[in-house]
Amino acid sequence: MAPFYTERYFNEKFEEYDLTKNVAYSCDDTYSLVSLVSAGLGIGFAPEWTTDIPTAALCSRR
Repeated sequence: MAPFYTERYFNEKFEEYDLTKNVAYSCDDTYSLVSLVSAGLGIGFAPEWTTDIPTAALCSRR
């Protein structure tokens, strides 16, 4: 999926389930997202390849 389509998809789903008020930050850079989540600053939706980043303290779900 292209980045714009992906962001639009998640925004629509969050609105559908009334979750938009829980979104504090949107990140368009995968490495920044992984850094923020690894630091314990929330959750994120990232590509599967991010599980191969050796310094990422992540718990992935499918």
